[in-house]
Amino acid sequence: MAEIHPEKSSRIFDEKCKWAAWTIICLGTLVRLVQYIHYRPLWTDEAWYGANIFTMSYKELFGPLVFGANVAPPFFLHACKISVAAFGVNEYAVRLVPFISGIAVLVLSYLVSRKILSALGCVLALAFVAVCAHLINYSAELRQYSTDAAVCLLMLWLALRVEKGRAPALIALAVAGALAPWFSYPIVFIMAAIAATQLVAVAYAKDWKMVSRLVCVYAVWAIGCSLFYFIHVRAVMASSNGLRNLSVYSYASAFWPLPPKNLTQIRWPYITFMQMFDNPGGLTLTGLAAFAFLAGCVSLSIGKKKYLSILLLPFVLALVASALELYPFYKRTILYCAPLVLMLAGEGVAMLIRETQGRNKLAGVLLFALLILHPGLRAARMVVQPTTHHELHAVLDHVEENWKDGDTLYLPHNPGLAFIYCKWRYEFPEEAYITAPKRSFEGKRRPELRKIFIDEQMRGLEGKGRVWIATTYDLRTQPKAFVDSAKKYSQYMGEFHAIGAVVHLFDFSENGA
Repeated sequence: MAEIHPEKSSRIFDEKCKWAAWTIICLGTLVRLVQYIHYRPLWTDEAWYGANIFTMSYKELFGPLVFGANVAPPFFLHACKISVAAFGVNEYAVRLVPFISGIAVLVLSYLVSRKILSALGCVLALAFVAVCAHLINYSAELRQYSTDAAVCLLMLWLALRVEKGRAPALIALAVAGALAPWFSYPIVFIMAAIAATQLVAVAYAKDWKMVSRLVCVYAVWAIGCSLFYFIHVRAVMASSNGLRNLSVYSYASAFWPLPPKNLTQIRWPYITFMQMFDNPGGLTLTGLAAFAFLAGCVSLSIGKKKYLSILLLPFVLALVASALELYPFYKRTILYCAPLVLMLAGEGVAMLIRETQGRNKLAGVLLFALLILHPGLRAARMVVQPTTHHELHAVLDHVEENWKDGDTLYLPHNPGLAFIYCKWRYEFPEEAYITAPKRSFEGKRRPELRKIFIDEQMRGLEGKGRVWIATTYDLRTQPKAFVDSAKKYSQYMGEFHAIGAVVHLFDFSENGA
């Protein structure tokens, strides 16, 4: 039997890996598409973003947001607003940008990893990315985190293309770097990692011509980042929204406590490191994932130190920012790191398979199987049963089916914001629904003030006849405040429940009360 030449065998293997990679991309796209097309009303945080996009002008979106305690890059919000203007005020239109970003993450993960990793490492890493639950979920939610991951991978890919020093690649990298912060906050960590790695590499090679070209690229970046800071960041951080957003993360232990004051704070780096593999990495066997990650670091440290640096430096810089309380190192805010974590884990498993012989190869195969099993099953379940926060639409469907002339629909503030984007499904008269106004209650009297506000709202419904009060909730007890207050001024007539949502019917007419 004729022997296959090693080079030909390697080409055949690389070709098989290429086909496997594109098959994984298609399967990952299918999971994300199912999650996207499954109808879900906007939930609380999404509804806040959606209301800002709907009510604020393009100019206003450069500054602090009106609804919610959230912040988001202005060009991300602009892109979502353009989508709504083009395709209508509905959930699919406003979630289109995160969805496109989710698909881009798959493709860009392949383009980056095939330049950095071995052929097998590329395929395994891409498989991890495809089934990562957090990347899947955020590709179908109106939040910026999926776009963070896509923009960061795009910058890495563009940076890898400038190694030959061609002018078009350098120009593309310069322009992308100037615009990227307007789409993604954490991109600054990626850009800093790219700049540090590139400058050290070309300076070590004494390629001074390339150094001068890269300095010009970074000068363009500096201009873009400076404008971004003075136009957007400074205004947002000076606002109550920016400060409240940071305070929320401080409660979630998203900032590295330095100096540590107790054992929990001493263990913070270890706990955070291990949790990172589960969320945002999506690998639930965190100990094995950490082992694979460290093996991947070892693999790249042999001959590919530059690439290892470009993957690890963003973590280091994000941790420094966390210690300075400038950026939270917490689950969704580091979703952009997930593909980087998974690339190193994939390369680590590939190294174990590649460098071992005989039965020992099975250890690497078994490691991959253990790591992919639960995330894979979870992704498969998402195809059959997509995730949802609440089913406001189900209770509104019930209201529409049982609607009578003269009825009124009352929505508390957050469900009212979500209703902006699901209103297209219904034919309720414009004058027949009421949305509670925005109110913020701070301090120790918050529960008392909220109760007074709800009482005022319910009292204002007197004389309106049949009123449907539709609420969404995280805990089943949350709608109780509205029900208890409404019963003071009306007659209770029934209720209908769905996942995370309920509608109560009351008669507020004089005879009903």
